[in-house]
Amino acid sequence: MLFTNLYSQRFLNPVFSAVNTIPNIVYCNAINVNSVSQNLLFDFYEPTGDTLLKRPLIIYLHSGWFSDTSQTRQLTHIVAFFDSFALRGYAVASVGYRLDSASTGLNNRAIINAMHHAKASIRYFKANAFLYKIDTSKIFIGGNRLVL
Repeated sequence: MLFTNLYSQRFLNPVFSAVNTIPNIVYCNAINVNSVSQNLLFDFYEPTGDTLLKRPLIIYLHSGWFSDTSQTRQLTHIVAFFDSFALRGYAVASVGYRLDSASTGLNNRAIINAMHHAKASIRYFKANAFLYKIDTSKIFIGGNRLVL
C-alpha cells in the first residue's frame, strides 16, 4: 500500500531533490539552409538517483518561428520548466532543430523540417530507450510559441 501511494505521487509532486542534466547530445544530422551538414542536439534532464527503469519522456521544442536564434533550449525559464518535471520523475529532452534563415521567415520548408526533426527525436529515444530509461509507450511532445 505504501509503494502504491508513493508511486501515485511521483509524477504529480516533486519527489526528487536534484536533476542530472546532460547537454548537447546528438540525435541526428541534417543539411541546413546553407547546405552545410549540421548535428542536431538535445539536452537531457532526469531526476538524480532515480531507479525506475521506464519513465515517461517529455520532448520539448523551443519557440522562435524556426529562425530566431535567441530562443534556445538553454533559456533560464525553459530550464526551470524542465527541472520542475524532472524533479517529479519525468525524463525531459529539450530538442534543438534546424533553423531557417531570418530573411525567409516562417515557410513550409521550415515547418516540414521541424516535423522531420520531431519524428527523428522520437525515433532516437525509441532506439535508445534502455540508455535513457524511457517508457516508449509514454512519450509526449510539445513546445511553445513566441508571443510578441
